[in-house]
Amino acid sequence: MYTVSRSQLVPLNSEQPLSPYCGNVYNDVDFTYSINPTDRLLKIEKNKENVIGVFVTVISAPGNFEKRRRIRETWARPMNGSFIMNNISINYSFFIGLTQNLDFQNKIIEESLMYWDIIQVDLDDAYIKLAQKTVALLHWAKNYCKNDSIDFILKTDDDVFVNVYNFVETVQTISPEIKAVYGYGMENRKPVRVTGNIAIIIKINIFRD
Repeated sequence: MYTVSRSQLVPLNSEQPLSPYCGNVYNDVDFTYSINPTDRLLKIEKNKENVIGVFVTVISAPGNFEKRRRIRETWARPMNGSFIMNNISINYSFFIGLTQNLDFQNKIIEESLMYWDIIQVDLDDAYIKLAQKTVALLHWAKNYCKNDSIDFILKTDDDVFVNVYNFVETVQTISPEIKAVYGYGMENRKPVRVTGNIAIIIKINIFRD
């Protein structure tokens, strides 16, 4: 609710909640992207019958150059291009915000031109804006994932190792027809308050139409 109040968002009364016990829908927001190499990122092989498109988005900070390098050299390496395994087509990107550090920004531009795997949303990259950054990711998916090219999106962070092969096996057990959010829930956990920041641990349920 802090983000809702700070951004002065109003509820969309015409939109129905994802589930009856959810609150009003607020995220009627718009974003622009300084770096957005969609031609490379959306190279999903959907022209083959029964191929499921998966897009892995790694939330990263502008200055985390080393973390992005390690990911490219390890678990993201198989996804460098059109990666298809067991009828699952996977691609990936790093999702970052804006930085006031001109040296960082110039390096990010060079990094993007070299790898074409960075989406930069025009939003200050700050810890307190993580919720808005996630909404921006969903906004990007809605506006740029055209022609049903992507069935699933995995949101992860740049300090997480993803076993791509186990992930493919998991995706095979989930129906793309079910509109849902999947995640690991922590039971009976209270918000964790950090001086100068707001950190909240929530239980993630599965929401279905």
